[in-house]
Amino acid sequence: MYSDDYVCHGNFRSWANVTYHARDEMTRNPGLALDKKLIRWIMSRLDSTLRDF
Repeated sequence: MYSDDYVCHGNFRSWANVTYHARDEMTRNPGLALDKKLIRWIMSRLDSTLRDF
């Protein structure tokens, strides 16, 4: 799974952060889908070294 391979690495706390940011952003923008683009945006918020990933 993309998000586990590149962001979470099986870590529950990381999954919780990704879930929180995804839910928050999808609530603000109901037309969004949970896809690689959104995951990459979340990654840039969680780890600034992954901005150009």
